[in-house]
Amino acid sequence: MAIGGTLDIENEASQPIARFVLREVAQQMR
Repeated sequence: MAIGGTLDIENEASQPIARFVLREVAQQMR
C-alpha cells in the first residue's frame, strides 16, 4: 500500500486533493 507516499506527494502538490483522498480512504477503511 503506497497510499502514504502518494498522499505525501499529493499534499505537497495540492492539499485539497490530499484531503479528498484521505476522506475517501477513511470511508473505505471504515
